[in-house]
Amino acid sequence: MTAYGVETRLGNLYPLVMAYWTMIPIVAVVNLIRKYIVSQGITRQQIRLIFIGFGFYASTATVGAVVLPIFWNTSRYFFTLVLGCLVFVGLTVFAIVKHRLFDIRLVAARSISYLLLLVILTVIYAGGLLGVAVFITKQTSLTGNLIISTVLALTIAFTFQPLRTLLERATDILFFKGRYSPNNLLYVLSKSMATTLTLSTLTYEVLDILVKQIKITKTAIVTLKNKQVYIAENPHTHGIIKITNSDYEELKSQDKLLIFDEIEEGSIKSLLRKKEISVVLPLHTKKDFIGFLMLGEKSSGDIYFDDDINILKILGPEMAVALQNAQRFEEINQFNATLQEKVKRATKELSLVNDKLQKLDLLKDEFITIASHDLRSPLATTKGFVWMAVKDIGKSSPSAKEHLDKALESTERSISLVNDMLDVSRIEAGRIELRPEKLNICQMASEVAEELANIAKDKKIEVSTNCKGNAFVKVDKERIHRVLTNLVGNAIKFTPELGKVGISVTKNGKMAEVAITDSGIGIKKDDLPKLFTKFGKIETSSKIPVTTGTGLGLYISKNIVELSHGKIWVKSTPGKGSVFTFSLPIA
Repeated sequence: MTAYGVETRLGNLYPLVMAYWTMIPIVAVVNLIRKYIVSQGITRQQIRLIFIGFGFYASTATVGAVVLPIFWNTSRYFFTLVLGCLVFVGLTVFAIVKHRLFDIRLVAARSISYLLLLVILTVIYAGGLLGVAVFITKQTSLTGNLIISTVLALTIAFTFQPLRTLLERATDILFFKGRYSPNNLLYVLSKSMATTLTLSTLTYEVLDILVKQIKITKTAIVTLKNKQVYIAENPHTHGIIKITNSDYEELKSQDKLLIFDEIEEGSIKSLLRKKEISVVLPLHTKKDFIGFLMLGEKSSGDIYFDDDINILKILGPEMAVALQNAQRFEEINQFNATLQEKVKRATKELSLVNDKLQKLDLLKDEFITIASHDLRSPLATTKGFVWMAVKDIGKSSPSAKEHLDKALESTERSISLVNDMLDVSRIEAGRIELRPEKLNICQMASEVAEELANIAKDKKIEVSTNCKGNAFVKVDKERIHRVLTNLVGNAIKFTPELGKVGISVTKNGKMAEVAITDSGIGIKKDDLPKLFTKFGKIETSSKIPVTTGTGLGLYISKNIVELSHGKIWVKSTPGKGSVFTFSLPIA
């Protein structure tokens, strides 16, 4: 006893005991410092609060329980340990409530459920045993008690799990008013984002799921659209979130998850307080920043727990990709709509132009038909009179005969040109008439060779035919004769002197193929597409004199062959010659 009351007497080993208990806090402080250095955000704030409380507790403990007792041999200041411990516990509790050091509600709920379960089972077991022993058996024999205990133990074993589940549900209702399954929530959100393409539907469904599952008062997805803030909100929330371009840029500069209760006072916290926003989740892919997911307070008044924050961290990248895909899909749809409108407008303009061209083409055909018909009659008359003049003059005037021969040749070319123009007009108007009949194409090839023999003889060109047997086809005799004459005439025209031209007829399945081969100048690869087109004339080498022609012969020949259900094609090697081939169906 002392003047101050009862005082503890310290023994000689007290310094060793204090040394041992001092080492434990030192190790704890070292670990806290290491953790604090590598931590950031909420974890750093938690450690800071615990470190402050532990530091105050360690200081008071060092003075009241180590320094004063050892050096002044007094224990009257042990009460400072209680004060230091209260400060430490108070700051730890604040970290738990304010900064989610632990999900204390989960710990409390589970602890209470197990405690209640233990008490209930104990009461049931003890009360049942006592009641049975006193009121039923009225004896305390070991055998009876053993049987009764076994039956009660089995009863307790079978009722333990259902009772436990019931109590857990009761505590969940008390402590978790808006509880949900994180795995189920992530599954539903992932499924919605994977199956939704349009931006408006995606934002609506995601926000609707979050509101219903987590019970949030207001939600919004904020992105930039045409350099302006675009806010997609859920219609079931209370109130709206308004964000300007400057607010968007200020939040974007933070580039991290912002939780209102965990950030320090400043412009960002003031902005969130003003807008009534509790959580801001940045949404960005590896390359692009998409926007934000903003959440207001929970309708239950609860804070955002670790499960909520972890879900948001998992959800962020996936939602960013989904929003980016939806934005691109919307851009593609908008581009398609614009493109379709332009195509529609251009098609309408082309249709008008095409109508005008068709009218002009019709007028052109009518003009060619009328002009050709009107030209052919006087030309035929002129040809007849010139021919008679040539016969009458005979040998009396060679010079006059020469002039008349040239006039006759010129008249022939004019008539041929008029006939070509008439055929082209009929072909394009679909009015050309074919009179098919059965004929021997080999015989026709021989006839054409004889007809053009004089022209070939003048150039010392050898014309030969090769046709084994007969090949009968059913075609318009006059038209096919003209095709054959045109092709053989071209071969002679573009073959130098002392060259060769051959006509061969072969059977290929159900078709008869007529090939006109020459040893002429050939055709360049670039000039091949010009063949078989209207006025498709090609340049010739200096070895061949410049010849007159319209370039309509091959065009007419191609159409006649195709109208006869055949085909026409060409193979040519410059400097070595060409092979023009056309096929006709065998009769």
